[in-house]
Amino acid sequence: MKQAEIKTALENLPTVLVEFKERMNKEYTQFLKELNNRLHQEYENSNDKRNFTKTVAMDHGSTIAQIFLGNLRIEDLVKKAVEDKIAKLYYTICDKAGKILDCSNLYIGVNGDINGTIKGEIKEVKVTSIIAGGWNIQCKHFRVLVK
Repeated sequence: MKQAEIKTALENLPTVLVEFKERMNKEYTQFLKELNNRLHQEYENSNDKRNFTKTVAMDHGSTIAQIFLGNLRIEDLVKKAVEDKIAKLYYTICDKAGKILDCSNLYIGVNGDINGTIKGEIKEVKVTSIIAGGWNIQCKHFRVLVK
């Protein structure tokens, strides 16, 4: 999705989706800070400090490794990730259900996935996130399905 499209979506978000976006920001930030703190504690207790960052990258991905190393600020990562997810969700829901009226039944899963229901002007839709990946996909990612 292009930056202009993301900006337009964020400028047009209904209040209910703005509130959900703020909750996502808070929960993602808290999760990543807790993970980073835990990784630093594990590092201090590690017998193999030299290979620890490699292990973090293999177990949690290169982005988490960059946070661990201090090369990436959690707040910057979360802001971009949440804005991208919310913009994509906004366009998908508007296409399927019309103007968003209520998303109080939307929740954030343990992996940062978005699930629940959103009531639109035309109809109510079910939002389900799945992990997409496979032999021809370079990295696993979440795909949000709307029915």
